[in-house]
Amino acid sequence: LYRFQIAAHAPETAPIIDELDVGPQGLDIGNLEPGTYFWRVGLTLLGSDGRVENWTPYSRLTVAPPEK
Repeated sequence: LYRFQIAAHAPETAPIIDELDVGPQGLDIGNLEPGTYFWRVGLTLLGSDGRVENWTPYSRLTVAPPEK
């Protein structure tokens, strides 16, 4: 299973979206205000040592204001 996070302004800030158990169907994100965000995806593995999460590096996402 995957975990998806979006942070506003900088990757070091707490996520404003933190979706657990994202499957192959993906996920819809809506209602983000215009601005810069940072997103990443984590893969959750369950093993004999417990739960381990491996994360991608953060990527930048820019949401533009609606065109008039």
